Amino acid sequence: MNDISPLMKLKALYQSVVAPHRFLEIPEKDILLQYGSLLILLRWLGTSVISQVRDYHGSWKPLFPPPFGVDVDTYAHFQKYFSLAFGFGIMAAVTIGLAGYLQLIKKGVPVLQIFNILGFTFFLPSGLALVFDVAVVYTIGFGIVVIPFHTLILMWESAAAVEIISGVRNLKLSEKVLSTAVIMVIWILLCAALWR
Repeated sequence: MNDISPLMKLKALYQSVVAPHRFLEIPEKDILLQYGSLLILLRWLGTSVISQVRDYHGSWKPLFPPPFGVDVDTYAHFQKYFSLAFGFGIMAAVTIGLAGYLQLIKKGVPVLQIFNILGFTFFLPSGLALVFDVAVVYTIGFGIVVIPFHTLILMWESAAAVEIISGVRNLKLSEKVLSTAVIMVIWILLCAALWR
């Protein structure tokens, strides 16, 4: 993004989630979209940093038991060291699932393009979620209150991505709703199975 002004970069990030239908109007969108994977990396590095300082036994203990009968300390070790891999894995799964659905309805979009769009739309809202999580942990303690907030964030990220894709493939309202649902269902299933 060397030849693109910092203001244009910020505008692209803003429009990707606040006015996604206008994201495609940015003349440099093709250059900017090449950096979606970098934004995914930064997003999950943020999550990884939070995992490094998380107290798995105190105010930030998991809401549900770790998967596969693993004890909390072993789970904490895996989450600390593999959150970046998990992040790229979940983003890849969402990308492939959405690409498959779009192909099924004859409105295919290249997988890498979907991945990079997700990079933009999942970046800023996840930053808000991390700030919210830290604030909740240090005020009232991590609890069930985070689930509705994270669901709204996921819905926002997913709908923004679908709106950008719709600008490329002209999706009908029903296709937008189903595309958003595809993203959310894959995300929720993987997180429910593996992430605490």
